[in-house]
Amino acid sequence: MQTKHIFSFVTREKRVRLAILADLLLIAFLLAVGLHSRWSFRDWGTPVQFGATGGSFNSLLAGVKASAHGHYVPFFSQRVSQLGSPYEADWGHNPGAEQAQLLVATVLAKIFGVIPAVNLLVILTHVLAVFGFYVACRALGYSWEWSGAGALLFGFSAYVFAWGEHHLTVAWVAHIPLLILVCRWAIDSRSATVVSEPESDHRRAKKKQARKGELAPEPAVVARITAPAAGLQENTRFFWALGIALFTGLSYGGYTTLLVLFMGFAVCWHALMKRWDCTLRLVALAATALATAFLLDALSAGTRHSDTASALDAFRVLESSGFKLADLFIPPPTHWFAPFAQWAQRYFAEVILKAELPAATYLGVAGIAALLWLALASVLGMERTPQVRPPVEAFLAVLVLLYAMAGGVGFWVSSLGFAMSPAGNRVAICILALALMFAVRRLSVLTAGWKTPIRLAVAGAVVFVGIWDQVPRGIESRRLAAADAVSSDRAFVAQMESRLQPDAMVFQLPVLNLPGTSMLGETFMPVGGPPTLYPEPPKPTAYDQLRPFLYSKALRFSSGAFKSAQTCWQGDLSRLDPALQMSRLESYGFGAVCLNLAALGEQGAAYLKTAESRGAEVFHSPDDNLACVILKPSASPATPSAPPFFGRGWYDAESDRAGRTQRCCTEEGEVVLTNPHSGPMDCTLKGMLVAFDYRKVRFSGGNGVLEEKQLSPGHGVQFSKQVTLEPGENAFSFSSDQAGYETARGPIGFVLTDFQVTATASK
Repeated sequence: MQTKHIFSFVTREKRVRLAILADLLLIAFLLAVGLHSRWSFRDWGTPVQFGATGGSFNSLLAGVKASAHGHYVPFFSQRVSQLGSPYEADWGHNPGAEQAQLLVATVLAKIFGVIPAVNLLVILTHVLAVFGFYVACRALGYSWEWSGAGALLFGFSAYVFAWGEHHLTVAWVAHIPLLILVCRWAIDSRSATVVSEPESDHRRAKKKQARKGELAPEPAVVARITAPAAGLQENTRFFWALGIALFTGLSYGGYTTLLVLFMGFAVCWHALMKRWDCTLRLVALAATALATAFLLDALSAGTRHSDTASALDAFRVLESSGFKLADLFIPPPTHWFAPFAQWAQRYFAEVILKAELPAATYLGVAGIAALLWLALASVLGMERTPQVRPPVEAFLAVLVLLYAMAGGVGFWVSSLGFAMSPAGNRVAICILALALMFAVRRLSVLTAGWKTPIRLAVAGAVVFVGIWDQVPRGIESRRLAAADAVSSDRAFVAQMESRLQPDAMVFQLPVLNLPGTSMLGETFMPVGGPPTLYPEPPKPTAYDQLRPFLYSKALRFSSGAFKSAQTCWQGDLSRLDPALQMSRLESYGFGAVCLNLAALGEQGAAYLKTAESRGAEVFHSPDDNLACVILKPSASPATPSAPPFFGRGWYDAESDRAGRTQRCCTEEGEVVLTNPHSGPMDCTLKGMLVAFDYRKVRFSGGNGVLEEKQLSPGHGVQFSKQVTLEPGENAFSFSSDQAGYETARGPIGFVLTDFQVTATASK
């Protein structure tokens, strides 16, 4: 009797549903662990990406370490004392970057350590994506077998794999299916008859199964799928939707744009139906997500002087990263299936505007089949008599495509100054979610009369093929390479700390400050033509310079800061003769120089030769990628003088034909001059202004316009002005009265040549 009660207790419907969800998440976790080869303690101590191929993943590791050791508080204090020496690194220049993930990782890092915590976040990226998709489908009344299959295909998509190894903010997509759920709720808030196409599926299934003597799916099954989440009260759905909107605002900005688009679609839907009373809550949902995103940016805002520009300043980025429909169908060039790989290699070799690599936009064979099914159902429904309204997923897919495609509506919106996400190609995950949710809904009806083992077997076969197609190649080889790099870096940093005093400063070469979202002239459009999107082999970046910091206990490093008035001295010093560099660094109190030999090449070898000629101690990392030169720091170090800092609006420095330094400006450029004294300082500013056409250039400061020059094509105009600098940073600007002249590099308003600042007196 007691056994009967226990069996009854365990098999209650609610507990069965929870058990199915728990089993699905366990399968997802084990699958993620296996695919990422995280079976041993050593595997968990190796990051999924590291070294020159690590990219921005190195910055995530550094952020977790800084936060776990109390140097950095996500959302609030964003100054890292161990980086940007002799000052502090201000990470507020990249507002909102992975703050939520950093907060979670900080807690995990205190328990497991920095690298295991980040690895766990990567695993959870897959698990949470599975969870979000499954919950959304079950809330819409779809069968648990197909909901689970779709969830696994979504959670282990090429998109999640690609971004999980590079940018966790973009890879956290668990709320994308929930956004679609919210949109369905928003549309269905006054009617449960929005979609009627499952009824035709039901009729076809009934005829087919009647011929076989089987029972057709009960009408209740179709009604449950046709009227999603009918069991939830409208107020309850609204509060759930409000929570989803809040979470969306904390995530990647492009996903907030999707919520705004979906709510706008729902508002238009109700407007056509003349249901104005439904629109207020929809506007509140969009406003919640936007307000959360803006608040996040406000909390993460950096100092006022940086060289990062808005998406509008680098408008060409919208086109180079715009969504292209063909990218959904192009597999990665390293695909397991040789014909697919060859096809992709030909495509990426010939096309000018390539998709991001790894191929995050690829839908996979299962996703492509679902998308084609969605398109076919939409077309056939319109041809029937009477016409059947296209599936709601088709409306949303078209809306997303129109907004994100290269040259689409998003370009027009961005031109008005409302660019929330310049990377339109990242909406591919939304297209995948829409296609898979449509397929899950249709299959739930078509197979409703099948026995559960048969549905599970067919769904399992689809999942096997779909995941096999989307798993990236080379995960194991990258893990082994990362393990070797980690071991080498640990030994190298330990050797540095054994030879240096605690809290010693280490200058890193080459000078690579952290890139911003759109640094003109560097990140997206270097001199000489369009950007090289896929360098082979990968070149070390500013993120690569964070590697020694990850294993240091007390050393301070010069890298790890965004370009600002406090870091521009490093660039000037790096152009000096190596012997003079080392002497200058010793006077600033630096105890060592760390050289990234993979980035410096022959220049690094020459630097080490000079150091040895001075009698300095030199040692290398085990893999010979890094080298350290021990210096003799001054007992009373001086503070580096800050040269003029060219912030927003300026391209990189170049040399004209006479060997003078020149900088091109888009239309308005900011210049920051630093006064190191405790009192005001008088300075004389000199330079020459050149333009391609007739225009006026104004020099402005805190008191308004200080100087105005009339320029003519090809004729340089001398500029000279005396100013008084207050202690600390002083912001000035050069601005043109016309838009920049379009060139192959981008818009150029004018050129500033041989700009010099001479101090005349201090008070």
